[in-house]
Amino acid sequence: MSPHAKSVTAGLVAISLWSWSFALSRSLAEQLGVATAAACVCLTAGVVGSIFAILTGWHRPALAGLSTRRIALLGGLFAAYQATIYAALGMAHDRASFLVVTVINYLWPGLTILLAIPLLGRHFRAALIPGLAVAFFGVLLGTFSGGDVSPTALRAGIAQNLLPYGLALFAAACWALYSNLVARWAKGAGSGLVPFYFLAAGAALCPMGVLDPREAAWSAGAVVELFALAVGVMLAGYVAWDYSMRRRESELVPALSYLIPLPSIAVSGAYLDIPIGGQLIAASVLVIAGSAICWRSVAKSRERPG
Repeated sequence: MSPHAKSVTAGLVAISLWSWSFALSRSLAEQLGVATAAACVCLTAGVVGSIFAILTGWHRPALAGLSTRRIALLGGLFAAYQATIYAALGMAHDRASFLVVTVINYLWPGLTILLAIPLLGRHFRAALIPGLAVAFFGVLLGTFSGGDVSPTALRAGIAQNLLPYGLALFAAACWALYSNLVARWAKGAGSGLVPFYFLAAGAALCPMGVLDPREAAWSAGAVVELFALAVGVMLAGYVAWDYSMRRRESELVPALSYLIPLPSIAVSGAYLDIPIGGQLIAASVLVIAGSAICWRSVAKSRERPG
């Protein structure tokens, strides 16, 4: 299998696993509290992955190939994404607004391609602007509450969930920046630092977990969800994505990630028993369409030196 084919395969694995991430995250947050759930997931993924990395030497190529400053910046972006997206999911006003947070988060594929222009030296065409506009309109449509598409409903929906919506947007920007910097700086490095990034995110979330007034309701089901999310979805998914971004030769994998909102929302609706209206589906389709236009408007050019 060629390096490009391996990159695309790894990206598809990550995309498939991430379809389950938000449903399991919300379910755990409702049982344990958002901060406790987030800290436990990141620490579990970090501990399991770090033990494997240390025993096998998996982390050594990354340590040799990246400067301390770049490791710190990539780790900080990774931890910031984990902390803010978990906070956004847990702080959503209700399960319906949780799905809106999901839609907002999935602006990151379009932002990834947009940031590839200055960071990776991609060329772009004029169609990029309407593509961004379509994706943004999709997010606006998703924020309307109760199916009432009016300025009053928009203001009400945003006012009720201003903080989680803002955090979701910030998280999307962090992940887009991380994905491009990995492609720019870490082509020759391995993915062995991802578990340690999870540990950093877990450490940042621990104080929030201690201060969380909600008492965690541990059960056998919660433990199963925790390990499934931490190891099967998060650790495996992020390692696969990191590998795909480092070996990235085109914007194909970010383009394929535009498809995540629909399966993610479908899984979340089924797993959490949330009714999914046509308006939310339409919003997701607009985000996908806008991001796809962005992808078609950006072409590979000579990448900038590190």
